[in-house]
Amino acid sequence: MKLYLPLPNPLLKERAYSYLWATWFDLNHLMMANKRENKTPLSRGRGAGGEGEKSNKSIKLSLHAGAEPYQFRYAKELRREMTKAEEVLWEQLRARRFLNLKFRRQHPILDFVVDFYCHELKLIVEADGKYHSEENTQYYDDERTKELQRYGYLVIRFSNEEILNDMDQVLRQLKKKVKIRKTLP
Repeated sequence: MKLYLPLPNPLLKERAYSYLWATWFDLNHLMMANKRENKTPLSRGRGAGGEGEKSNKSIKLSLHAGAEPYQFRYAKELRREMTKAEEVLWEQLRARRFLNLKFRRQHPILDFVVDFYCHELKLIVEADGKYHSEENTQYYDDERTKELQRYGYLVIRFSNEEILNDMDQVLRQLKKKVKIRKTLP
């Protein structure tokens, strides 16, 4: 369901539709995630079923961890419309430029599309714009992070201002988190 508002400027109209669609899309996924509390998106490989209860950290997740087909279409659209901060950060992370780790951009996981994802470490890096400082968006981000952490993902957030103004500090912080993550079993 898309929301339509009459806007005089075609460019504003297009951006508003895109923003409203993204907001509805993300909120809808949060509700879906809450509905499927006890379902685990296990990999389809060997040992994926029926061995009894496992802790979340020992669960073997597939690369996309149960993402639905429409999420891949949405992720493709997001890759085409990256923010300036996402573009700058992507230049540092792409093609194994950062600590020889493979990152994917706008990657579907569970009921979400994350900005950057390293499957090897189950590491998610988010670039947050100004609207992430609003109260309802902060609540959504917190719930989303809790859901991802429940499946063993580590979520690291940076503001767009941090990325654009002090990339060296962002990379140092990310490097520290990666070292800690690599030492964990």
